[in-house]
Order: sequence, then C-alpha cells, then structure tokens
Amino acid sequence: MGQGTSQPDKHQEALRLLTPSENLKLEEISASMAQKNGGKAITNSAFQKYVGRVLEEPFASRLFKAIAMLDGEQATSEITKDKLAIGVVHMVKGTSEYRSYFMLRLATDNKSATTDDLIHLIQCLILALEKIFKQKHQHEYWSSLSHAMSDQRLAHFLMQDILTDKENDIPVTNGDSNLTFTEQHLETLLSRSALCIRILDEVFRNCFPIVDVDDSDFFSSIAPLVPHFELGKVLWSRIQSLLDTTSIIFLNNYIPVELRTKWRFVFATAVHGAGFSGLVREITKKGPTVLVLRDKHGHVFGGFASHSWQLHHAFYGDDQSFLFQLKPNISIYHPSGYNTNFMYLNHGQQTMPNGLGMGGQFEFFGLWIDSYFGKGHSKAKPKCVTFNSPQLSFEEDFEIEFLEVWALGGEPAKVSPTKNDSDSILDKDPGAKAMLSLIGRGPVSEGLREKDATASSPEEHTLPLM
Repeated sequence: MGQGTSQPDKHQEALRLLTPSENLKLEEISASMAQKNGGKAITNSAFQKYVGRVLEEPFASRLFKAIAMLDGEQATSEITKDKLAIGVVHMVKGTSEYRSYFMLRLATDNKSATTDDLIHLIQCLILALEKIFKQKHQHEYWSSLSHAMSDQRLAHFLMQDILTDKENDIPVTNGDSNLTFTEQHLETLLSRSALCIRILDEVFRNCFPIVDVDDSDFFSSIAPLVPHFELGKVLWSRIQSLLDTTSIIFLNNYIPVELRTKWRFVFATAVHGAGFSGLVREITKKGPTVLVLRDKHGHVFGGFASHSWQLHHAFYGDDQSFLFQLKPNISIYHPSGYNTNFMYLNHGQQTMPNGLGMGGQFEFFGLWIDSYFGKGHSKAKPKCVTFNSPQLSFEEDFEIEFLEVWALGGEPAKVSPTKNDSDSILDKDPGAKAMLSLIGRGPVSEGLREKDATASSPEEHTLPLM
C-alpha cells in the first residue's frame, strides 16, 4: 500500500483526493485532537475520546494502531497530524485494499482474524450505526428497543454472506467456524457483500465526518442505509413497531435503490384493527410495500411486494419481490425463476381463494394471509418454489399476533378510474353479450359478481394490541 514513498509525499497524495472544504474539515479535526499535546501530535487517549462517540473499545484503540502502522510502519504511542490525515483519507475514500486492511486491524491485534473475530466486529459496527442514528435524532420511536439479539442475527447473516460463493451458491467455509482470514482473504470476501461494505464505510465516515454532502462520487448519491419515515398521525409512544433499526438496515439494502429514501406507514393491526377488508383498503394502490408480521410463537417474517397491491384473480408482480425472515434468524429469499407467482390479492369471490399471498401456488403459498383474518400459512415442502424459501412461520398454519405494512418511495400518481373499469368484457361490449344470449350461450355468472372488496366483512376478528 504505497510503500517506498515518503510520508510528506503520501500526505500530499492523500490530500489531493479531498475537496478544499474537506481538507479544511480534516485540519480542524486533527487540530482539535492534537490540542492537548501542544498541537504537535495526537495521542491514543485523545484519539479514543474523539472516535469513542462512534466506536467502543477496544475498536477505537485498534483503529489508532492501524493508522500508526499504515504501510508497514511500527506502532507508536503518538501519530502526527499528517499521519492521521493519510489514515482518514484512506478510510473514507480509500480502495478495497485499504478497506480490508482496516477491517482486519479492527477485528484483531493478530496477523489474521477468526470467524468469531469478524462476527464480533460486524456486531460492533452495527451497534455503532445505531449510535450514529440516535445522535442524529432519527427514528426516535425505535430508540428504546433492545437491539442486541437483532444485531447478532444480522452479524451472522453478513458473515454467512461474505463466506458464500455466490456463483455456485455454496458456503466457502463448508461449516468450519475456526478458519482464519488474512488481509488478502478479506479483500476478496468483502467484495461479496455490498451491505457489509456499506456498514463499514458509513461508520468510518461518521467517525471522521469530512466528506462533502454534495460529493456525487460517494454515498450522498446512493440511497441511505436507513430511510426517512412518514409516520402518519399515530401515537407511536403507545405502539411498538416490529421493525428495529437493524431490521430496517437489512431490508432497505435489498429493495430497489429508487425506493430506499422514504418509507410511509400505511397499516398496523394495533392502529387499524384486525380486519382483512381494512387491510385491503389501506394497502391497495399505495406503491411497493414491505409487509411484516409476527406469529403467535414469535417468528417475524414477511415480504417485499414490488408492485402496488390490487385485487386480481391471478398472480402478478415481478422478480424484484422477495420474502424474508427476521426472527429467529435473518434471511432473505429472492425469486428462483421457477415461476412468476409473486403477488396475489383477492377478496369477496366465491370461486377463487380470498386473501393475500406471495409465492408458491393456490393453497400452498410461501406466505398467505387469509381473508378470515388472523390466520395464514407458510407452506414449503421442502421449499416454496417461487422464492426457494423454507417455512417462515413456527408452524405451517399460523395465527397472526401483529401485522404492519409500509409503503416505499413517494406516493404513486393517482389515476382517475374510468366508468366501467370493474366491468367484465361483456359489459363493455353489449353487442357481444346480446349475440351470446341469442344463441343460448348467455352469461351464467351474473349472480356471482364480486362484492365491494373494501366493504365491511363478517370475516373480521379482533387481535390483541401489542
């Protein structure tokens, strides 16, 4: 990493990667850390105090040591402001080589890291992100939730993600949890997980907030890890969402980029009641959505629907949809390509299943919420063929304890309905209808027309509030 170049040259080389305003912010940071030491050098304790608002020990001290040892140099108890500047630039604007260097040094004091070292580090980085969001006064109504188990689940998921050969869909480790990883290994492994890279970069950029907001080359041009929320007129102090910050970071990474900036609250059983017609009324024509529910045994799971929900007698949607699980494990299940049975919503029909479904086939959905509200199923023997997903609920047939839905992105444009949008083809062509009647082939389903899907339904039941 640049060995053979003098430190003054390295310093100038690094500063050329920054804009004038970024250089000024970096100078202010280094001056504030060096102030207690006569302005000459930066001590480990001063560095810990500054970085400690984001990173806990021993990671702050390890980061100081990593900067001191850049390019093969020996660890020291102090670093110059120039050395700090070189380290910071490589953290916030460096290459994959520097990213893997800092990740290894954060994970361990040794020359290689174990699987457990990396899981512990990833968990620490997730915790650091939560501190960052809390400091910025974002997502206040999630701040009181405990994230420890959720952080651990996401850390294990990300570790599995970087240790999987995506091309062949097989674990690189073959189940061995005692492997060790060098800097070169990490550079390759990190390339497999965009979310892991984004978390690492986000933490570095908040440890040293120098990158210009309008710098189009970096994360300002990419949708945020955590979106802006439109919460509606809901008393969130009395209602607890199923989604904590960790879950949102996870889900927001997999939805289309253009939808990641804004989530709009549209439905929760604790707010709107436990009725299927109410669910249909609130979620239809709202754009893409994330639906998440908890069953009576504590399993939390759901699906991302890439299209607006709408009443339809057949499957629709596209291959951007996916299913997921948040408890007891974090997992995501993308379309397998076997079929296109992504989304299904029907209500008030006598000849077709009534309910909301994703994946699988009629009566055997990957995720199904019955119009007889409060019940559903997740059938996968052994997998749901649409999403290659296992059974998501504790039991195949489950009872819903709590359900919520978030619409993603901006409000979809409102389309004025035409006069006969809900009519059948025969209603739109009276001549054809009359001709069929003359030859004795007239309509036989006049009495089986759909009722108003959003009308009050007797198949509504009360679920307890959370």
